[in-house]
Amino acid sequence: MLPWLILALLWSPTCCAQQTFGPGGGTYFNTSRDFQNNITRISVFTGHFGCVRSIQVRYSSSSSEKYGVPGGITQELLLQQGEHIVRIHRSYTKYLQSLLIYNSFAASRDEIEKVLTGVYGQYTVQSITRISFDRNYPSN
Repeated sequence: MLPWLILALLWSPTCCAQQTFGPGGGTYFNTSRDFQNNITRISVFTGHFGCVRSIQVRYSSSSSEKYGVPGGITQELLLQQGEHIVRIHRSYTKYLQSLLIYNSFAASRDEIEKVLTGVYGQYTVQSITRISFDRNYPSN
């Protein structure tokens, strides 16, 4: 009984691990984190069938690379000074289908804890197949 318990504990996710969403496969990507600046824009590029083809974030000082497949219809969320991305809902099947992004516009400063600081995942020649989000406390 004890060996099974040890194996179960070794295979279980840790409480602090980042959750990844989607089946995965393809090339890995990771936006470069900027510890001095917050995210000021997130751009999502979608295909004709609704899947998320690529993603890009901009920090106060510079943009990350565009990760995923070239092309697509651009949808951008521009954040004002002091505004942050506080939550993201996503849906996926074989590929990432949609992202619903919540900002801190209506939240008070006391309600904001960790915010989006980076994005990582995998993509193939069709679309993004796996995505995860880094969260940390906002820069002042």
